[in-house]
Amino acid sequence: MSNPKYERIGSIEVRATEEAVEVAQECLKVVKTLCKIQRFGIFDAEPGQDKPNWERLKEEIADLLARLEELHEIIDAIEQKEEA
Repeated sequence: MSNPKYERIGSIEVRATEEAVEVAQECLKVVKTLCKIQRFGIFDAEPGQDKPNWERLKEEIADLLARLEELHEIIDAIEQKEEA
């Protein structure tokens, strides 16, 4: 989640781009975790991890949804700015 102290720093375009990149990074984390599930099983943990793969996938999806929500808020702000 964005730090409220810095949420207005930079243009809306730069902030939107940054959020889009973060969405892409979160998507890659989800894909990586899905690959680990295929390799090691959904109920097992990837070697070196303390959580089962299903739990890690759940966390990665939550992170992805949070980034998407942030991006949605930025897009709403852009739309409101254009309508004004």
